[in-house]
Amino acid sequence: MAIKNFLTCSKFRNEYLVEEKGWLQLTNENTYSCYLKFLRSLLNQLKSDTRFSDMKIYDLEMTLFWNAEQLTKSAIERVKS
Repeated sequence: MAIKNFLTCSKFRNEYLVEEKGWLQLTNENTYSCYLKFLRSLLNQLKSDTRFSDMKIYDLEMTLFWNAEQLTKSAIERVKS
């Protein structure tokens, strides 16, 4: 249910994020490379903590995937308040 609400919420639509929030619009060809660049940057920050020093990019992706429903619920709650 959270995923459906996330997909239909106007505050998560591309147009709103670009026009109202000033986000950078990505072309379809650049979406995945930008996503990987973001994950690499996040991974580099995490690796400064010894608990995450062995973490790989696929570990981070699986963590995000595993938490996707909770993350969407949290995002929806934040835009409601």
